[in-house]
Amino acid sequence: MLFALARSIYRDSFQVGGYINDLENLIVSEQTETRSESNELDYARTPQFQEKIAKELLGLKNPGERVIVFTDESQQLNDLLPTDQRTRRLENAALSNPAKWLRYLFGL
Repeated sequence: MLFALARSIYRDSFQVGGYINDLENLIVSEQTETRSESNELDYARTPQFQEKIAKELLGLKNPGERVIVFTDESQQLNDLLPTDQRTRRLENAALSNPAKWLRYLFGL
């Protein structure tokens, strides 16, 4: 009976110790996450972040600032090119790589 009681106490203390270690690890991870979220909140309160969000989400700009919008070059450029340049571009796209080099180097 004494052996069973000792085994029970040992098992209970071991399980409690494991449970305490798990809780300590959970506390450390929660503290790390809280620090990370605190840093993100501090950054969100900065004027640079607020300006970035205003520009990206609301489309605002500072006085005297010019906005340049980059679009897909292949679609827009072909629409702006004259017809003869468009056809030359299509012809070059259809050529193989060695043929392009010959045309570039020797004008063939």
